[in-house]
Amino acid sequence: MVNINNNQNENINNDLYNKNSNYINESDNILNKQVRINSIDRKRADKNGFSNPKRDISAAYFIIRFVILFFFFLVCIFLLKQGIDLYKYNKDLINSKQFSISPVLKEVTLLNDVDFINEKNPISFFSNEIEIWNESKRHLNDANDYIKRDNINAAIASCHESLIVNPANFETLELLVQLYSENENKIEAINSIIRILRINSDREDLLQLLAKKLFDIEDYESVIYMAKYYNENYFFNFDINFFYAKSLEIKEEYELSLKIYNRLNKSNPKRLDIINSIIFIHMEMNNYQLALDILNINKEKFYKDKKYHYNLAFCNAYIGNINETIATLTKASNVFGPSVVLEWINNPMYEKFYQNRLFSIFMKRLKSKVKSNF
Repeated sequence: MVNINNNQNENINNDLYNKNSNYINESDNILNKQVRINSIDRKRADKNGFSNPKRDISAAYFIIRFVILFFFFLVCIFLLKQGIDLYKYNKDLINSKQFSISPVLKEVTLLNDVDFINEKNPISFFSNEIEIWNESKRHLNDANDYIKRDNINAAIASCHESLIVNPANFETLELLVQLYSENENKIEAINSIIRILRINSDREDLLQLLAKKLFDIEDYESVIYMAKYYNENYFFNFDINFFYAKSLEIKEEYELSLKIYNRLNKSNPKRLDIINSIIFIHMEMNNYQLALDILNINKEKFYKDKKYHYNLAFCNAYIGNINETIATLTKASNVFGPSVVLEWINNPMYEKFYQNRLFSIFMKRLKSKVKSNF
């Protein structure tokens, strides 16, 4: 019995030893794996800060490749857009060539081809020139015939034919200025005027017309420049200086504009538009008392003008003349309607009068008139 127990104990001890040995081996394996995992993420001094050089270089490669591909994609889109724009431009160019271009808009040499001294046959030379003059004249006569029949477009086409034959036909150019002006073709009219002025720059009438046409197309800087040139070379002209002053007003060059307007007002004190411009400039320069003085001087003369009443009420309100403000607004309400005046007093300028008893009564009456009209 003793031997049996001893054998059992030995077997038990062997099992425990084997289990402990297996446990130790498994623990060592786990520790080795943990060491390997930690070594992947641990920075090493000899790798210059890379956790895993191969992995980091691979990631950098993919990032750089993505950036290059993205940049290439943007370039492709840009080139595609440029190609589409170029296609549209070429298409528009082809379409534009289908229409005839006015000879006035072309840069045509007038006398460069003339070389009479070296002509071997002067008779033949003059014969050709006379034929050109006659043909150009025939087209000009056709244009005048079309004008009599009120066919302006056909007249313009005949003038083009006349200039194709003889670009220096002065009469044709002058007729084109007239036709383009009647046809409201301002750009072509301006080009026609310029062509004539190249031949004869001493034309006051055309310089005045040029200033007007430039004003019509809202080229105010050119109007100012041409008006200066005119004033330096010719006597004072009312119309060209009116466009000069108006262009300066639009460009907010108020001091010079006001100076010219005052001179125009002395020449023609009945021009309401000039007086209103003078008032407007004074108001823009915060000279409300000066504006009010001009308004009061012209009170009886321009009592039916809406803009005049608006400015008169506004200047009185700015200065604080409440009684004059109410009187002006009441008169304007009777002439132009209460709804018009109601829009005027919505301006923040009138807010300082809202607590005034007289002004409050006026506003209530005005609103009741507006409601009764509906």
